Amino acid sequence: AVIDVTGKGLRLIETAPEISVDEVVAATAAELEIAVA
Repeated sequence: AVIDVTGKGLRLIETAPEISVDEVVAATAAELEIAVA
């Protein structure tokens, strides 16, 4: 997963094809802003 650090926190930019957004969110303790197209 590609995660950008912004002034508002972490932003999920991209995931590998075999990884779902939900899996990344579940594995990340911090709250993520989802920016995956």
